[in-house]
Amino acid sequence: MGWGRRFLLILFLWGLAACTNAGETAVSPSPVPLSPPADVMGDAALGEKLYQQRVLGQQGAPGCITCHSLVADVVLVGPSHYGLADRVETAVSGQTGRDYLWTSIVDPNAHLTAGYTADTMYTQYATELTTQDVADLVAYLLTLHEN
Repeated sequence: MGWGRRFLLILFLWGLAACTNAGETAVSPSPVPLSPPADVMGDAALGEKLYQQRVLGQQGAPGCITCHSLVADVVLVGPSHYGLADRVETAVSGQTGRDYLWTSIVDPNAHLTAGYTADTMYTQYATELTTQDVADLVAYLLTLHEN
């Protein structure tokens, strides 16, 4: 191979290397905290949109509506969310409904609903969702009253 071709090959390989992202580190989102930050307020309208999505996050996490019904006594995979806001304030002694729902999303095995076993609910929402996503979902869930 002549010097001209070698030079072109080296130039090509150098250009190709410059186009890659070698040496860059992918930035993964910070995990959502286990309790709701006081300075993060949720938007129920955005939470409803998230709730209705069948897939959430970059890894294809199941959306809420995939496993939870909004109809009384209709169980899909997890319990119905019909009237959920009326039940969560007293679900765990000493914990607000907001705290209970937050924990139930980011650490679903922390509080198991009667009749359900650990790991029934997807356990990676803390890394699939953002803190704001969880705040929005909780704000929406707190609107789900029976009447």
